[in-house]
Amino acid sequence: MKRSWLGIVLTLPAVVFVFGGCGGDGFVAPRGNLGSVSVSATTTGRHIDVDGYTLLINGRPLASFGSNDGALLTRITPASYMATLSGLAPNCRLVGGDTGRVHIRSGVTTPLSFEIGCSATERIAFVSERDGRPQIYVMELDGTGQARLTFDGNSNKDPTWSPDGNKIAFASSTDSLGTNIVIANVDRSAFNTLGGEGAKDGYPAWSPNGSQIAFSSFRTGNHELFIMNSDGTNARQITNSPDVDLRPAWSPDGGRIFFDAAPPAPYLFWNLWTINVDGSARTQLTTRPSVRINPQISPDGTKIVYQSVFSDSDIYVINVDGSGQTRLTSDLSNERDPYWSADGSRIVFSSNRSGDFEIYVMNLEDRNVIRLTNSQGSDYDPVWSR
Repeated sequence: MKRSWLGIVLTLPAVVFVFGGCGGDGFVAPRGNLGSVSVSATTTGRHIDVDGYTLLINGRPLASFGSNDGALLTRITPASYMATLSGLAPNCRLVGGDTGRVHIRSGVTTPLSFEIGCSATERIAFVSERDGRPQIYVMELDGTGQARLTFDGNSNKDPTWSPDGNKIAFASSTDSLGTNIVIANVDRSAFNTLGGEGAKDGYPAWSPNGSQIAFSSFRTGNHELFIMNSDGTNARQITNSPDVDLRPAWSPDGGRIFFDAAPPAPYLFWNLWTINVDGSARTQLTTRPSVRINPQISPDGTKIVYQSVFSDSDIYVINVDGSGQTRLTSDLSNERDPYWSADGSRIVFSSNRSGDFEIYVMNLEDRNVIRLTNSQGSDYDPVWSR
């Protein structure tokens, strides 16, 4: 993973790389008559690059910066250089800018800009404890390109993708000040915390059209479901029950919310429910005395995948009306956090079958399972972008 440089000034030392007409790989630069380069990147489209890019001058890396960021390189010996950009994600390409020869002049800051366009692709966001506290990561569908999104001292969990794949909302908590929902640009260029200090909001779920976020909150003294605009405004309560209501998920048409709920303490029996987004027609889907949590709706809106806990945790699929239960996992380990692929043919989930929790993907046609992560800490809460 490349480091993102946010608003840096990169000052080259007395020995700088010189390319073009100098007959070598570098030389001791004179103290005066030097130039500068101001480099910037502008990235548009869907599923923009998480890691950002690296500027190469005659094939040598000089600076790394975010997908919509830049850097200032100073003390450059005037000369002609070959500038290229590396680190573009597979779904992104250079569509404009200054790749090619750049001429540095004494006492002048030369602008160097790159325009990158990204097309829709699919990726998986997840939570990892490999570096201590839970943090949000992003990876490709085959497990490659694992990049860390959050670097703060909070515990960050429950990621959810925006429909355009350029943002991730998640729940962020400190040791003592409650839990807030945070929206992060996947290029790390902006983080927006929703709710005030001491909020108790969690389990965000982005609506299919991207305009709203459903979430669970303790702001009323009980865990209820709310819907707000994606900028955090106009939060409205849609459940009002003595039950504990958690983990909302949208139907593909945006008309209903699916969630899990349990009667008050000792919270023994969790079941799956649905409710219209206007708060009407609260309906219980499962009734057996057990624990059924974390419902996720298939892209075609016909199935629900969820985890059921008995002596261990396994993954099941049912119809959206609660009928037709099918068990997908049946070993002695714990399988949890299921989430549909964009086309509905696969399920990504976490499992401790290897010891700690790692992330796996299952092909629903043949039940073949492939492991995606292999870290020293637990990996869980995977979500598949659309």
